[in-house]
Amino acid sequence: MDFARRSDMALYPAAEQLFRHKRVLEEHIFATAKTLFDLRPMVNLYDVGQTPTLTVKCHRRPKPSGGT
Repeated sequence: MDFARRSDMALYPAAEQLFRHKRVLEEHIFATAKTLFDLRPMVNLYDVGQTPTLTVKCHRRPKPSGGT
């Protein structure tokens, strides 16, 4: 199928069908990836309470005058 010639609107029905089965598709893809790549599920927890933050000061710029 040549997607360059199709309207974006023509893809919405297919997207809706996929979305209806999103959970099942995600589970299947995850299970397949685990098998293919010998992945082990891992959860990483980060404590961001003591993380230094970056503060940026924004300077105001004058609004452009007139048109171009």
